[in-house]
Amino acid sequence: MVHHYLAAAQAEEGLVARNAEIANERDHDWFEKVRFTFGAVLPSSIRVSSPADDAFLQLVNTHYNKNIMTKSMQVGGEDGRLGFHECALPVVLEHNTPNNSVALLWAEQDKTDEAPEMRPLFRRRQRHL
Repeated sequence: MVHHYLAAAQAEEGLVARNAEIANERDHDWFEKVRFTFGAVLPSSIRVSSPADDAFLQLVNTHYNKNIMTKSMQVGGEDGRLGFHECALPVVLEHNTPNNSVALLWAEQDKTDEAPEMRPLFRRRQRHL
């Protein structure tokens, strides 16, 4: 059993799908049965999206600096403005701000000739660079 205290609906779907893929592969050392549980699953409707959040998305686009991208972030999407895997979550937790939250909430990056300075509303403790 793998328990997550909090997950986005997109993450729950991805975990279940990836586990099924692995279980169906021929050459693997994987568990016979894996069960995922969640303390809470955030519904897809929580995501920042157009057209309801267009004014906020305009801020996200205007104040985005592509230099926030770390190696681990590059695995999850085209760029980081909407967070890892473009989850677009408006989520801040007491202990950290997840990287799948909208970057405007957590990203910190100095100004460059091509991109604006980013200062976080809620500081993120980076664990992967």
